[in-house]
Amino acid sequence: MKLCRVFLAILLPSSVFAATVTVSGGITVNGVAQPLLFTWNSAMTVIGSGWNAGESVTIVLHGPLNSPGVAPADLTLSTLLSDAQGGFAGTAIVPYDRRVIGPSARIPRPGLYEVRATAASSESVAAAEQINLCPATHKPDNPFDWGHERGGRDGVLPGAFRQFSPERADPEWPTAWDERPVEIYGTVAPAGDDGGDQPVRISPVDAPPTHYGHDTTFLLQPDSAYQWLIGTSNYYTGDTESDAEIGRLEVEWETLNGGSTATYGQGSIGLPLWMNPL
Repeated sequence: MKLCRVFLAILLPSSVFAATVTVSGGITVNGVAQPLLFTWNSAMTVIGSGWNAGESVTIVLHGPLNSPGVAPADLTLSTLLSDAQGGFAGTAIVPYDRRVIGPSARIPRPGLYEVRATAASSESVAAAEQINLCPATHKPDNPFDWGHERGGRDGVLPGAFRQFSPERADPEWPTAWDERPVEIYGTVAPAGDDGGDQPVRISPVDAPPTHYGHDTTFLLQPDSAYQWLIGTSNYYTGDTESDAEIGRLEVEWETLNGGSTATYGQGSIGLPLWMNPL
């Protein structure tokens, strides 16, 4: 007697399986891809599975997640339609205002974000991959010229006098979003043999109207959850003073003083001398 084995293929509706969403991609700056780093008007790839066939799935940006004093909020990016197998694949564009002002403006704040998907058949599902949304400070990335339209510009003085223009220090450092304090965790790389590659140093010169002591400067490599603090200009060789600054954030802190050049090394302003680099 022959034994027959019978295999039954049971097709289950996609709703039986847990709905999922994943996000991938990132911007390419200076010819180098930056995974899961995005900016305004950039596109991220969104893929889902386990959804009901033919249903609309809304893709939402939720955050920022690690900005002190800023409550996370939802911003709808796009709606994708699942196929007969309950899957979808598409892109979601990070919006910019497109000259819209007021409550209807859709410019997401730079920060760390969660990408969520939701549909009528499911609760909100979050992608395991969180994304960094950084400001588009490199002029070709955005029509707004951050370095010249909000301070730091040369002004109208002729020739070599342009560098002394009052506009360069009014304001000296424009903000890329607002003046709320932020937190950051990162690493300062050790100094190399190249004299131009110094991630920690004492600044040899500083502007007298705004300094009583020389600055200590740090080139900080942010941890992955704080990569959004670096604008796109920081990835271009032409926009940084040295290659050491590429992909790093410069932090300046005036050396300890008491509010005058005669109180260098004492007082309550600035960084204590024992913390200065050797």
